[in-house]
Amino acid sequence: MCTKCGKFIEVVDQQIEDLQDKLCGRYNFMPKRHRMEIYGICSDCK
Repeated sequence: MCTKCGKFIEVVDQQIEDLQDKLCGRYNFMPKRHRMEIYGICSDCK
């Protein structure tokens, strides 16, 4: 999410999903929901 204008981009990445599944399996954890947020300045605001 851009900390200047508030713009956000939703990204779906299979590698991230696979890593989440692997970590949950390793720790015997059953996720109900998840969210990953990255804050910074978008290319329009640079």
